[in-house]
Amino acid sequence: MTITAQTTPLYKTARNRSGENPTEAALANEGQRINVPLNEKAWNHIDVLNGEDRALLRWFHRDVLARNLSREQVGTILGSSRDRAYDPTTAYRVLNGTLKVASWSHFLVAIEAYRKTKNERSHVGGTKIRPQFINTAAAQSFGYALDLAKRGGFSIIAAPSGWGKTTALEQWDETNRGRMLRLDYPAIGGYRAMINALADMMGIGYLNHSGPVVLSRIQKRLSPDTVIVVDQGTRMIPSGRLIHDRSFEILTDLNKICGVLVALTWRDMADFSDAKYQIEQVTGRAEIFATPPLESTDIEHIAKQFGKLSNATLSALYALAKQHGGLRNVVKVLDSAHRFAGSYRKPITDRHVETALADRFNRLPSGDSPFGGETPKARRK
Repeated sequence: MTITAQTTPLYKTARNRSGENPTEAALANEGQRINVPLNEKAWNHIDVLNGEDRALLRWFHRDVLARNLSREQVGTILGSSRDRAYDPTTAYRVLNGTLKVASWSHFLVAIEAYRKTKNERSHVGGTKIRPQFINTAAAQSFGYALDLAKRGGFSIIAAPSGWGKTTALEQWDETNRGRMLRLDYPAIGGYRAMINALADMMGIGYLNHSGPVVLSRIQKRLSPDTVIVVDQGTRMIPSGRLIHDRSFEILTDLNKICGVLVALTWRDMADFSDAKYQIEQVTGRAEIFATPPLESTDIEHIAKQFGKLSNATLSALYALAKQHGGLRNVVKVLDSAHRFAGSYRKPITDRHVETALADRFNRLPSGDSPFGGETPKARRK
């Protein structure tokens, strides 16, 4: 790609004070991730900012680090190039809280506009539809756990796979912007990998540093109204149901500064009590929220977004939701029903859902329906 004089931004550096005709090295430097570690207290001294403003700035800084944005990209989002010649230090000073201006409204408006372009929830993997958030009984339980963590508590939520944990976390994050610091517990590496993952999210270097040093740097940069969410928390529990207690102990130490929530995927809620006692022994202060049973009305609220379905079809979807995979299975079937309807804009019918269910079972290894061979059509007879 040829860079012309009309489109080339100014890259002012010590070696190129005019900013014109940037060298390849200068361009490569601009494309690198902006190197500003997250300090959630960076904006506390700015009197013109309120709590929501600071939370928005924290959200933006976390997003910049998560997406590995460059200095130029951050400057473009902030809109500094629209009102004045591009200042390469603006992005740094905004993220560091050292920008000396009478009003921050220009940057806050720009960040809010950027956030609105990203607030659409991701779909269930392999689907096209994006159903509206339904506050199911399980989602309410997850919300209570998050609100407790927001007040500085230590919460543990446990639910089978596909029951809406991720969706509930994303919904809470949208309405409590800038307050959630979320990571997946690493599949390998244990507690040290967890510390490194958290440091990486905050832009804190951890190579050639001991675990205690990295953990201390993390603690110094956390805000009291932050909630650290550790998803895939079941990985902390190795085979034999022995708690990987050091990870929980580290989270308990972090809980002295901010809220903590651990999300566990528990396939059989009936035997959750076997591990519950051990978890309580390790954490001491944790409040455990086990998901309540799924209600048929939850399925009705989801399904009516896509078409008017009979009670027999809703009953079949409810039976499907009670299988392993939960609500995720229902969303995938509704997505397939849209595909059989020929358009994602057309309402689906019982026939489309029945076809989608049959197609799903035919692709199962056994080819058997989990409803004992009955289909929605057979139930209506």
